[in-house]
Parts: sequence; C-alpha cells; structure tokens
Amino acid sequence: MGIAFDNVPCGRGLAYFPAISLSQNERVKINFGSTPFRHPTLNYLPIDEKPQLLIKQADFLLNIFEQVIYLARYQKSNGSNKNTNSLKAINRYI
Repeated sequence: MGIAFDNVPCGRGLAYFPAISLSQNERVKINFGSTPFRHPTLNYLPIDEKPQLLIKQADFLLNIFEQVIYLARYQKSNGSNKNTNSLKAINRYI
C-alpha cells in the first residue's frame, strides 16, 4: 500500500485525532497490534501489546473470586453455618 501521507505538519497548536465514521448497522474491528494481523507487514511495531503480567494477575484474582462464590453457594445450599466465619474472614480481603 505504501506511504499514505508525507510531510505532515506537526508542532505547537496542531493536533490530529483518529476517527471512524459509521452509519446504522455498520461495525468496525480495530487492531492496534495486540493480535496478529491477517496480512502482516515488515518492520511493524504495535502501539498496543498484550499486557502478559496483568493478564496473569487478573486470571489469578478471578480464580480466587470464583472459589469464593463457589464456597458461598455451597454454604447457602447446605444451610451450614460452619463456614460463616471463613467467609467473613475472606470478605475482609475483598
């Protein structure tokens, strides 16, 4: 495809904002580089890379949250008050 624009003015008082205009029932999917391109280009540097560490941390926390929900449902379905203190202790950290 080549270079779209050359010698674009820049500096104080100038600003450029990316924009997309859509009509009714139109959709667009934008890829800033976090997923592989269907047609990769040479020497491309992505604006947005996958935040691997944050994804691992979020997965870890969601797993804990799922376990807490499971424990609460289990306690509720069994009518058990045995785990009430455990749940109260967990709630302090959530």
